[in-house]
Amino acid sequence: MIALNLSLLLRNRVPLRRMSILRNIKVLVLLLAVALFSSCDYRTPSKSRFETACGIEIPDKATVLKDHYVEAGKEYGIEYNVQLTEADMKKCVKDILKSKRFSAAATDKNNSWIPAKLGFSFYLAKDGIYYQVEVDTMNNVIEYNEEG
Repeated sequence: MIALNLSLLLRNRVPLRRMSILRNIKVLVLLLAVALFSSCDYRTPSKSRFETACGIEIPDKATVLKDHYVEAGKEYGIEYNVQLTEADMKKCVKDILKSKRFSAAATDKNNSWIPAKLGFSFYLAKDGIYYQVEVDTMNNVIEYNEEG
């Protein structure tokens, strides 16, 4: 009877060890996943940043010429350049002209779309972040710069 109980204990102990090992592996995988996810450098896409800052939408079919992000400590810089089709540029110009931020007179450059040599310019300084946009209507290119 004692031998029978001992063999039952040994049999039941093996699954407990397996469960313990599996639990430890799950915890280790979870910790690694958290460490890897937290070390990733996620940032809001440049297209969304442009649209939020300027109030103008960029079509999904626009060709991205440059999307460059540089970080130096607390400071960063973003260069985002897109090529639009002629039809999309016309729509963009209409959106700029209808915008509440459009100013035909370049009296207040901050937070305003103003006419420029090749199209339109936009400047915004807000909460220590500087935005500058150049819309080149001749070449159908939008250049977006953000520094913070």
